[in-house]
Amino acid sequence: MHLKTCVMPDAVTPLAHRQCPLCGQPNHCTPANTGSFAGACWCKTQLFPPELLAQLAPDQRNNSCICQACVNHFHTQQSHSL
Repeated sequence: MHLKTCVMPDAVTPLAHRQCPLCGQPNHCTPANTGSFAGACWCKTQLFPPELLAQLAPDQRNNSCICQACVNHFHTQQSHSL
């Protein structure tokens, strides 16, 4: 399984999408809230499995951040299915 970390390029401005594309709740994305990738964010050290990212509609990929609750829920579901 290939895991992806959150990549935050320096040359672009983050999109102001503040809701999780999976659950619709606030995603607590620091770059989306501040308009800068310079700040600390929980997702910078988070692993996003391709199976989780595949749950997003194509137009939502690389467009808004999945919230930590959805990431944690995915990992919990995966550990119970083993």
